[in-house]
Amino acid sequence: MSNTILEYSLILVFLAVQYRITRLVLAASGRPVVRYAILAFDAAALASYALTFQWVIVRSGLSPRLIMLLGAGALTYFMTASAVVAVHSLLLLLHRMLDADTAPARRRVLNLTGNALMAAPFAVMGYGALVQRTDFRVREVDVPIPGLSGDLENLRILQLSDTTSALS
Repeated sequence: MSNTILEYSLILVFLAVQYRITRLVLAASGRPVVRYAILAFDAAALASYALTFQWVIVRSGLSPRLIMLLGAGALTYFMTASAVVAVHSLLLLLHRMLDADTAPARRRVLNLTGNALMAAPFAVMGYGALVQRTDFRVREVDVPIPGLSGDLENLRILQLSDTTSALS
């Protein structure tokens, strides 16, 4: 039950964020080509996000690799977009509050800070996807267990964690 509530909550958040992004892009460009492109992107992003739900995966008939790529791409996009929209909204609020009393030099610093905050999620994801994904570490730990049966002597257990590059 709680997973269902979380899933529906995420859908609502992602739809609200994408609606806000779509409105901002359409307001910035009144050209019909942009309007069709953004609507096509919205449809593709929502269809890809649908591939993160088990009932859609079963009925899709697509290859597991393609499903994983599209679903992960959609989740990454929506999480990043949500963070960027949250930062953008916060900066707009701060800009409105400080607009009258802000010196031009201070405004430039605030704008640069805001731009850096909006670019940070993309930089972190790029670093993780391009640099960290090949930085594997193996750590062997001996765990003494008193009273261990002789049959289990020299038993090795593998714990594999923090894997994000299953597609490589």
